[in-house]
Amino acid sequence: MGKQYAVLHVQKHSSTGGNLGNHIERAEGMKHTYPHANPEMKKHNKSFKTGYEGMSLGKAVLKRIEQGYIGKTAIRKDAVKFLSLILSGTHDQIMKINRSAELYTPWLRANEAFLQEEFGKENIVKLELHRDEKTPHFHAIVVPLTNDGRLSAKEVVGDRNKLKAFQDRYAEKMKAFGLERGEENSKNNHVTTKEFYDELEKTRKEVESLDLDRVNLIPPAQKTQMIKRYAKTATLDLNLKELKNSKNKGFRQ
Repeated sequence: MGKQYAVLHVQKHSSTGGNLGNHIERAEGMKHTYPHANPEMKKHNKSFKTGYEGMSLGKAVLKRIEQGYIGKTAIRKDAVKFLSLILSGTHDQIMKINRSAELYTPWLRANEAFLQEEFGKENIVKLELHRDEKTPHFHAIVVPLTNDGRLSAKEVVGDRNKLKAFQDRYAEKMKAFGLERGEENSKNNHVTTKEFYDELEKTRKEVESLDLDRVNLIPPAQKTQMIKRYAKTATLDLNLKELKNSKNKGFRQ
């Protein structure tokens, strides 16, 4: 098994995030927002208490802003209202953690504690662990309020250097679980949530279209690109052995 990396994606949002909220909370009747989820595994997901249970993402964000914003100027319509984060890691190690009685609960607590330390417990309005997709991962929704009550994503997550330090701190917390910092300056470090799932879906369709009996006829360069694409998402591990073994099972998310 190769290196196992901690994965942390951050995205800024100015809208109410309706579909994102439906995806995170697995809203009934909104399955199109979580097409990669296995319905039979939904019962294994975990919701963390934040004080905003039963509220839509948009309403939870607005309520937190109303409670915590004490700025002297009106909030601009295009201001970043919340941050969405995905916290996970390389598939093999995350699955090892997911199955381990010794690692699983401490891993949950470490991720929750990290978010609280970085953003303040009161600013986390949604926190969910999804175990119904191929690689377990956390979704967090955070309102970027500063200590003095201003709404400022720029100050909270900052520029590239501040974001790098943020990812460094997360990787440090994940060392105890066999995960390390990903390659710095990699183009794969920062992708949006939509890109994360679009890339996964693109690769799934590509693999499903393969004639597995003829897998050895795929040009080496194409195999290399497919492997890189899987590594980019940090959720799928593509190799020829896995493809061959999946011949009679079909490709699964």
